[in-house]
Formats: sequence, C-alpha cells, structure tokens
Amino acid sequence: YQYQEDYTKGLDYARQSVAAYSLDDNQNYLSGPMCVIGEIFLRMHKDDSAIYYYRKAVDIARASGNKVKEAATLNGIAEYYSGRQDYPNAIKYGLEAKKIWDVTGPAAEDAINTTGILGTYYLQLAKQNPAGQTPTGGEPPAKREELLHLATTYLEEAVQKSGTKSIKTSQSEFQASLAEAYALAGNYKGAYLNYKSYQAIKDSVYSQENKNRIAAA
Repeated sequence: YQYQEDYTKGLDYARQSVAAYSLDDNQNYLSGPMCVIGEIFLRMHKDDSAIYYYRKAVDIARASGNKVKEAATLNGIAEYYSGRQDYPNAIKYGLEAKKIWDVTGPAAEDAINTTGILGTYYLQLAKQNPAGQTPTGGEPPAKREELLHLATTYLEEAVQKSGTKSIKTSQSEFQASLAEAYALAGNYKGAYLNYKSYQAIKDSVYSQENKNRIAAA
C-alpha cells in the first residue's frame, strides 16, 4: 500500500504489525514496522512523525541486536536529513549505516545503494557552496574539491558493484550523479562517458518495463 501511495492503509497495517509484535513481546522484529511507519510519514512530508518513528526503530534494533534493520533505519534517517538539505547530517547517518553494511553484507544491494547515496550526499554538499568552502557539522570546513573527491570515490564504487551484480537501475542512477560530479571536478571525458552509459541503461530498462506492461495487458 505504501508503494501504491495509499498511505492510510499502509499505516493501518504497519500499526497492526507493531501491535502484534508488542503483544508477542517480539523485540527482534518490532523495529521493522516502526521503520515502515517512519518511511510512510516521510513520504507524506510529515517529517516530525517520520524522525520520531525512525529513532524509535533504531533504538529497538540496537537493543535487540538487529544490525540489518539498524542499518536500514539509519538510511531512512539519512534520507530525512537529505530531504531537509541537511547534507552533513545525512552523511553522518549514511556513514553509520555503511559501517554496519561493510560488516554484515558489503555485497548486498542495500549496501551498494548506501554507498552510492552517500556519494550523492557529498555531491549535493559540494554544490551547496560553489565558492569552495562548505561547513560539515562541527568539524572544520571541507573544501569543495575534497567533497567532490569523496563523492566520486563512493559513486565509482557503487557503479562498479551495481554493474557487477547487474543492478541496472541503481547503476544508471549513480552514473548520472557520477557524471555530474566529474563535470564539476573538470573531468569532462569521464562525465561524458558516464552520462552516455546512464542514458543507454535508462532507455534499455524502461523499454523492457514497457514491453512487460504490454505483455501483461
């Protein structure tokens, strides 16, 4: 229901799940529906409710030792801050999630996506201040060149891994961001090649989706 944008029904079922796990005192799985509720509220642009449930989900996941759910929820919190264009905090929570994925499953699709999204956060942070200096939380200001280097490093890794695992949609999206990062850094050949690949994959993926829809109809 969430993916169909029927958020009322999505919340209803997620809350039923919370109630069932709570009655069963099943803390190991309780963080799952809590995270879903946070995600739905984020889609509804109810940010205060979203961050409340995300934080509850993280606390429960940590208390029960559910590392995978902890990492997934940290990604949600990073997305929350990204939506507010608070990229230093988005990076902070994205890095926490990546640290977990690096241990629990660095080759997993969620781990690859975390790496690529981190690259996009660094890219956006670099774009916030074209003059060259951008504050990164309580640390000394990072130079734009340093931020672009981090952006390309994470995006290159995500493109390589998603390509190896044939995760075409992620690969094309990260290549679009990588092309932009390369262009801002002055690597125009790399920008051109990645954008060209992005377009080719995008055309192929959406063409196949259209064929599937016609076949289903």
